Amino acid sequence: MTQRSWVLQTAIVAAMAVAACGGTAGPTSPGSTSVDGGGGGTPGPVATASGGGVGGGAGLDDPCSLLTTDEVSGALGTDPLTASGTPGDPARCLYALADGEEALDFDLYRDGAAGFFQTFVDAGSGESVDGLGDEALYEPSSRRLLVRTGDYLIMLFSRLDGLERSSAMARIIVARLTTGSVPPEIQITAPPVIAAETACDLLSADEAASVIGKGPMEAQGSEFSPQFCTYAVTSTGEVVVSTFLQASGGAAAWDSYSAASEPVSGLGDRAMFEATTGILFVLKGDAMFNVNVFLPNPADALDPDRQLAEVMLGHL
Repeated sequence: MTQRSWVLQTAIVAAMAVAACGGTAGPTSPGSTSVDGGGGGTPGPVATASGGGVGGGAGLDDPCSLLTTDEVSGALGTDPLTASGTPGDPARCLYALADGEEALDFDLYRDGAAGFFQTFVDAGSGESVDGLGDEALYEPSSRRLLVRTGDYLIMLFSRLDGLERSSAMARIIVARLTTGSVPPEIQITAPPVIAAETACDLLSADEAASVIGKGPMEAQGSEFSPQFCTYAVTSTGEVVVSTFLQASGGAAAWDSYSAASEPVSGLGDRAMFEATTGILFVLKGDAMFNVNVFLPNPADALDPDRQLAEVMLGHL
């Protein structure tokens, strides 16, 4: 268990103990019992969540069935993920990248869920979120999203900041928890598999020359820095274009780029142009690339940058 998970689990136990004893939360939520009658033991009969669906019993037994790895990688824009689940009450599913780094985890509670949610409301650390389950809270400081639906509480934590991403995944969990299916309008697909290995794979010298219009060009990559590629006019050796490819991790790094950049529509999943440097950044799935046509006035580079970016997207 990671240090973050240990700290979080400790806080949960403390919060639920307060809820049980302080009168704010009340007893174990309706529809949930324990075998020993103590209100905090092994989950009893499967309860049915609001909405008349299949209920959360299956989710408590197999939490990862509520959210697929493709859906998580699609929402977060990451490479393929693996999932490992822990049944029980709470049940947990953890999603990890190939290097073992945690990308997302969520916990599903039934016993004491309503009271646990109320402790977060009383703490005042979260913001109310409309349109998620019966009620929902988001804590910007911890990137934690809590959603109560019927007798169940979902607590979701993403390594990437952003309520929109977390909400999209929570809607899928709620749908499967309450109805057993996911409506087409909230479905999420996995990001595209990146075929390009180097920046030069995204744009050939001939393709660059057809846009720049200065005659034949040569692409110049580096075996030591394959994420960079430059393009030079063959007759003069003048370097007139540079490109960069980050095949993974682009979604997490996206918000760290210059705040002075202006959004550009119609390219990849997101795109932005930095007029002071003439660099056009494009995000597609978890891959990010940029292209920079060197002009006397960098602000004039958007049009040729865009033409090259459209070609590069086709090779991604």
